[in-house]
Amino acid sequence: MIKVSKANGSNEAVIQIEDGVQKVERQLNADELEALIANLASLRAEMTPVHSGQFVPDYTASYECDNLLWSTMPDPGKRGLLIAFQNSGLGWITMRMSRAQIEDLVTNIEFSLLDLSRAQNRDTTVTADIEPNNMVPIRG
Repeated sequence: MIKVSKANGSNEAVIQIEDGVQKVERQLNADELEALIANLASLRAEMTPVHSGQFVPDYTASYECDNLLWSTMPDPGKRGLLIAFQNSGLGWITMRMSRAQIEDLVTNIEFSLLDLSRAQNRDTTVTADIEPNNMVPIRG
């Protein structure tokens, strides 16, 4: 069993690993915890089953924020753009996207906004039965 919690009275996390025979406990500062999270994400990316290529509302965790920080800038390699979103727990999550991927994303957002507008015109409440718009495959 692995358990991670905030250390009492400090600004550190405590990770506990127990296998029924032995228990190991270690405190991690913010940088160490961030490195652990990045390492776990890298390892997960190499594992099967792979994450679904289809976004499923109400199944995938979603985060709400009334002060979302995001940024876009040209890719230094001139391939396309860098798009970054800040998550309070994960920090900046940056995606390098080609021009074609950006165009697909913009089209997908426009269709989603149109779907939202239609739903709001039908009813003042947006319900969870709205299907995701026709997904546009992301080109690499």
